[in-house]
Amino acid sequence: MNQRQPLVQAFINIHTALRNDLKKLDTTVQRKTHLTNQETARLQNWFNFYWENLEDHHLGEDNHFYPLIARYDPSFMPSMDQLTEEHHQISGLANKIKANFERLPLLPDGFEREMTNRQLAEQFSALNTTLVNHLAVEETILFASIEAHIPVEEQTAIDKAYVKRKSFKQMALFVPWYMENLSEEQQERLKSNAPWIMKFLYYNFWLKKYNKLTASFQV
Repeated sequence: MNQRQPLVQAFINIHTALRNDLKKLDTTVQRKTHLTNQETARLQNWFNFYWENLEDHHLGEDNHFYPLIARYDPSFMPSMDQLTEEHHQISGLANKIKANFERLPLLPDGFEREMTNRQLAEQFSALNTTLVNHLAVEETILFASIEAHIPVEEQTAIDKAYVKRKSFKQMALFVPWYMENLSEEQQERLKSNAPWIMKFLYYNFWLKKYNKLTASFQV
């Protein structure tokens, strides 16, 4: 994979992580045609954690990156409404998934539970497809605008300033999740450029905390 401009590469990385984790979640739900209450709770925990990361990313785009890019490139402004509306569509699908996760454990075995289980699988499939399509459209629009209008020497500072808004408590779970869902090449590139304090925290504290959390996702 060729290294792109810094801000473009940052978007590629987070989009890769979001796609990969949702694909794993979707695959798991599709093969579980008769979810037990315990399995439902574990998948619900996994989805809620995933959604925190996806929702945070979308809010960051809507409130920070889209307006910032529009300041550099006014021609980007008409695309903002389209991309933000797609975020709302994804949120709508997520809300339906959350509702079925709440509903499923309340149902006895039988037709209604089977239909809800099937509906949940269909909703995950729809969310996966919708997100993949959205990211493809978004990357086409964003990358062209960034590469043409934001000076390379400013891009790293823009990305770092955005990352710094996360607290260390948030980073403790976000960073291991992010790294786990990247390619080996992406991981190595990030590790080679990471400050020593980040590496120290990652290997000595954050990974342990993350592994403990994700153990509760396994079905």
